Amino acid sequence: MCPLGGVAQKICDRPHSSRHSRRCSSCTPHHRLTRAVHAMASPVNFSILYQESHSTAIGRGSTPAEIEEISRFVESASPAKVYDEHPDTPFVYEILEKSGWEEKLSSLADRWVEKDENTQRASAQVGRIVTKHGSSLIRTFCMFRLRPFSSPGWIPMSEGLGRDRGKQQTVVFIALTDLNPSNGFFLSLKKGEDVCVDGNELLRFPPTGGGLGVLLCLNL
Repeated sequence: MCPLGGVAQKICDRPHSSRHSRRCSSCTPHHRLTRAVHAMASPVNFSILYQESHSTAIGRGSTPAEIEEISRFVESASPAKVYDEHPDTPFVYEILEKSGWEEKLSSLADRWVEKDENTQRASAQVGRIVTKHGSSLIRTFCMFRLRPFSSPGWIPMSEGLGRDRGKQQTVVFIALTDLNPSNGFFLSLKKGEDVCVDGNELLRFPPTGGGLGVLLCLNL
């Protein structure tokens, strides 16, 4: 799963098992940005606008111990090899992989959706009712590092962040470091906080990069 479309059809030609469908697969990088020619070097402060529009979507859905465990784990993770095949594509982030990462994130994701306050916060942000519960609510997940790119300003994504283009879904960014425009994120989160976003929202990202986090995609 991941944010952006077109490339997915060119890369992913293997069948998706039920296990494969719960991971943010390195064979489907759907998180690319539009080309730099569309970047906006305008005086608009996107970070403030996003902070205001997503203020009630920010919370702490994971415990400090869970965040520390994943943070230590991701330190030695490496980018998925699929990015080597697209060196000139400006992706929002790179998926990080390491032996055992699926099990680690699966546990984190399961605990996140078990808390009603988390799913209700996501539901309120996207304006949709929660109809699935437990692990059936989890669409995919991945660890990520925000990528820097050359641009005079913030660049809009070419498609939404969700796994399947146009399908209803909700994305949750969980901060493993402080995330903000100085390290590639569209608003400010403290380490351990998360924010819920409509999977089809066309966000803009700053060109800085470097921030670490976990992304969950929900069937919501």
